[in-house]
Amino acid sequence: MTKAICLTGWKYTINVIATMRTADGLGFNDFVILGKKELDIEWIKRVAKRTLVDFVGGLHLFYLPDIDSFFKFVEEKNYTPVVMETNQGENIDSFKWPLNPIIIIGHEVEGIPMQYFSGAQKIHMNMVRTAISLNLACAASIAMYSFHLYETKIENKSPWINVKDAPSTGMKA
Repeated sequence: MTKAICLTGWKYTINVIATMRTADGLGFNDFVILGKKELDIEWIKRVAKRTLVDFVGGLHLFYLPDIDSFFKFVEEKNYTPVVMETNQGENIDSFKWPLNPIIIIGHEVEGIPMQYFSGAQKIHMNMVRTAISLNLACAASIAMYSFHLYETKIENKSPWINVKDAPSTGMKA
């Protein structure tokens, strides 16, 4: 199963790099940056490599300047868009993830251009206090981890399911 994350409306490169590191660590295939903001992809790759992001056989970075190029990419890669938005869609805790998701996350103030994603599956995370949204990197990391848990469970890779297969820690109970 392939999986991707897409950031739109981002403002700070540190959020992009932090999200890349999570995507790489959780085995995501593609990392998409969508938007018209000027972007030096080679510089981002150099910085990301210093934070241990694997661009060789691991995470693939794509910059798509507009929505048309995004939908062409989604079609070519056979991705299913899943939008994480405040108070819209299913709760992330009970969401049944589609095959080959591309998780779309927007900036916490500007959000996602929803006019393009009206038919997409939507997820949200319940907030319990005053804050109504999360930082872009935090929201993306939570969504990616949610998918990772779901994928692990359906592929029966969970360390809680296959305890007998876990490597020994050398510790005694």
